[in-house]
Parts: sequence; C-alpha cells; structure tokens
Amino acid sequence: MKKIFTFFTVTMIITSNFAQTYYKSHIGLSVTIDQEVLDDYPGGPIVFNQFEGKFEQDILAPLNSFFDTSKIEFYVYHIYFDTAGTNYYYGGPLNTIRVKYGVAGAAISSMGLYPGASMHFCQYLIPEDMLHEMGHMFGQWHIFDDYNGSELVVRPGEEDPGDFPANCEYAGDLIDDTPAINWITGAVDANGDYYKNTVGNFMDYYAQSMTFGFFTPGQYE
Repeated sequence: MKKIFTFFTVTMIITSNFAQTYYKSHIGLSVTIDQEVLDDYPGGPIVFNQFEGKFEQDILAPLNSFFDTSKIEFYVYHIYFDTAGTNYYYGGPLNTIRVKYGVAGAAISSMGLYPGASMHFCQYLIPEDMLHEMGHMFGQWHIFDDYNGSELVVRPGEEDPGDFPANCEYAGDLIDDTPAINWITGAVDANGDYYKNTVGNFMDYYAQSMTFGFFTPGQYE
C-alpha cells in the first residue's frame, strides 16, 4: 500500500547486542458520530463517553494490527459528537483522516472515497469495513475492479504462445499477486481462461472476516 510519510515517530528496540530503529508514520483519525451510532451500537446502546474505548478496542486495534506491516500506526485525534445528525466531517491537522460514522447517507454499509481522497465515510462500526475503506484511502482498488481495463487470469511468466500477455500491472487493480476476479458464474477472460475467484481479501466485497481476511504483499507495497 502507498505510505504517507508526512512525519514520523521513531521507536527504538534495544537488545543486549544491538539496537534497531523502526520508523512509523502516525496518522490521526478525526472521528465524528451522531446519536444513532450510540443507540445502534453492536451489543446494545452506549453513551458518548463509552465510545472512544469501544472504538479503540473494536476498530483501532485491528486496524493497527493489519497496517503494522506498512509501518503505519493510527491514533484517535479527536471524537466529535454531531448533535444535528448531519454528514459534516470535522477535520484535524496534517496527516489526519476524517472519519464519519452515522446512519444517514448511503444504504450500503460503508462508502470510502477512491484513491487520493482526503475523507472517509463509514456507516457502521465494522472493523472489516474500516480496513476495506482505509485500503481505498491508500490507493487500493477493489480486486474485481475493471476501471483500468479487464484483467486477464494469466500472470507474468505463465503466458502461452498466441495468447494475450499478462496485463495485471496496468489492468484491474494494478497488482500482480491479487487474482483476476469476475463473480459471474462461468466467466472467462479474453484468453478463454476461467476466472478463479477467491474470498477473504479485504479489497473484495465477499466473505471478509477478521479471522481469515488479508491483504496481499503486493497490496502492502
């Protein structure tokens, strides 16, 4: 995934023989919620003062776990309460992502703006959705997207003579190690190869799970 290098925190890990320095980018989350979020919180209604602890446990912890590979650590910059129930997003300083939780808006569970956007919207407190939408924030497409052209099943080095060559570097989601996806049963690509659909990738819509969900090494790059 694309990394944001606006500023860094240096963490020193020292052993008896040597010291290693790890650089992490700290990114703040400016979170806005409304009353409906508190009323509909999974497991029962909560009050505003309980929200930050719940958010850190249910959303922030898994987010940091999966993004640790990218040397990114998220923290709560501030939590705002939207008394009017609007879709207003409260901002923060540089290197802050604005997150809005609220029932108003799209009918789908979450909606994140595509690569290069500076704002994020999530309707429900679901860690899988946050990971998916944060992937968009760092430049990831859906693994089934064809905005860049239809992706072929074949990968570099696997081409047969006479077939169209692998195009995964400039078509589909632009990543080599995610499969070409087409959820239409029996669909084939331009070479006549059947799509081998898989589940579990956080940049897909199907069967995302904190138990077996994943990003690929190519998505982390």
